Amino acid sequence: MAFFVCFLAARDSRVKINRFQFLLVSLLVVTALGVANEIIEFFLQYYFAKYDLFFATTINDTWLDLVSNTIGILLAAAVFVPHIKKRE
Repeated sequence: MAFFVCFLAARDSRVKINRFQFLLVSLLVVTALGVANEIIEFFLQYYFAKYDLFFATTINDTWLDLVSNTIGILLAAAVFVPHIKKRE
């Protein structure tokens, strides 16, 4: 979803950007959001553990989330990057 938002922003703005720049910026934005989500999840689990609220019982949840984020980024890149047109 974040990659799609980056695509819409690049398509609808007047910013001059080539495909590689779009790919790089989108990858960084989406990865940062995924990592931020995992950090927030960690702190929420840490602070709400006293109320017996657990988001994940093992670290595997974090790894699976990061792997699924990476797969999503690659799929979105394959779909959206070819549609970025170079503006002059």
